Amino acid sequence: MHYLPRLRTTAATRQTKGQTVNTLIRTMTTVLAAIILSACSVVQDAENDRAKQAYRAGDYQQALATWSRLAEKGNARAQNNMGVLYSEGHGVERDDDAALEWFMKSADQGFVLAQANLGDSYFNGDIVPQDYGQAAYWYTLGARGGDSESQYYMGKMLADGLGMPRDPARAHMWYSIAAMNGYEDADAALENLETTMSQQDLNRAEALLSVCMGSALTAC
Repeated sequence: MHYLPRLRTTAATRQTKGQTVNTLIRTMTTVLAAIILSACSVVQDAENDRAKQAYRAGDYQQALATWSRLAEKGNARAQNNMGVLYSEGHGVERDDDAALEWFMKSADQGFVLAQANLGDSYFNGDIVPQDYGQAAYWYTLGARGGDSESQYYMGKMLADGLGMPRDPARAHMWYSIAAMNGYEDADAALENLETTMSQQDLNRAEALLSVCMGSALTAC
């Protein structure tokens, strides 16, 4: 009787199999973690939406209860909204330092509305001393992140030379982008600015806009 030779599992084969299993486990763990994070994000988005409805209805305590809990967990949207509550004194005693802290936490995570709110705060000097340089910094981040108000104020600051050297061509670029995104005052600002610009400036503005849009706002 002839028998097929028994396959021998060498140490190298066992090691390869072990590596394959470990890789599979790591992949499955990564996928599972992503699913859990996605599910948590969906739940937190729904909670944020309900808190926003409560805020709009004037139920600031309910909004505060939800947003404070989510903010402490690191939710950037809730952190921004906590900044709004403290800056307006809704549901809490107005506290400019607390508002700034929450806006900063959210903005540091890349939340565009918080970056825009910091730009507004430094531009207007409402919860911090007025500082056009800081306003320009935060508006730049918000504008590149797609916030139309930040885009408009970048245009305004460049047109007026606030916090940065005056640059009509770049101002025109940002006003144009804000107008494309539907910002209400951008068209009128463009018309006013164009009356003061040379053809050379207008040509440069067109070139800057092309580069900016082609880079998805990263090279503006």
